[in-house]
Amino acid sequence: GLVNTNRSALYTGANTIGAVGGCLLAGFYLLRVHDVATATFAAVLINVLAASAALYLAKRNPRETQADDPALPQGAGRDPLTGTVYLAIALSGLSALGAEVVWTRLLSLMLGATVYTFSIILAVFLAGLAAGSAAGSAWAGRTSRPLAALGICQLLLGGAIAWTAFMLAESLPFWPINPQLSSNPWLGFQLDILRSVWAVLPATLFWGASFPLAL
Repeated sequence: GLVNTNRSALYTGANTIGAVGGCLLAGFYLLRVHDVATATFAAVLINVLAASAALYLAKRNPRETQADDPALPQGAGRDPLTGTVYLAIALSGLSALGAEVVWTRLLSLMLGATVYTFSIILAVFLAGLAAGSAAGSAWAGRTSRPLAALGICQLLLGGAIAWTAFMLAESLPFWPINPQLSSNPWLGFQLDILRSVWAVLPATLFWGASFPLAL
């Protein structure tokens, strides 16, 4: 069980880190140097390569699951609170995607509605999920009460969402910094990263940690 949890968390973290790389690659290179069609075909090519590698590894390393073991009774080891965990992580994911849309729109009003700022905001969001997933996996491996850990994580997430709401409404708009005074766009990008991390990162860490704890 713990091994499978760590594997799933490792997959989630690696997948999300790849998403961060793809987001930055598309926003700062493919769309800037080429066009939407080139970026789309590049994504298709990467997915075909990933699928081919997965199929190749699956043929070389077949493995049996516990469900294939006839010695195990049907539904063995199932926790009666599994349904509650499913509901909790589903609502957590729903709030994460909703917040991603709302926060991106709000930050775009301050940072500018460009491909670059959208890529930065999304990259910070995904990086927080990856880091949180890694931390949650380590936490899940050390705790004997994962349900309590998941509950604590969700409570802290509520506070982190309130933090982001306050930062977006009452703090960031009034920072005494005007990036337009600099002619170097990379200085503006660094400031955009700082503001995105300051506002968005805390909540994404707890969203990322919730998945391995739920597993």
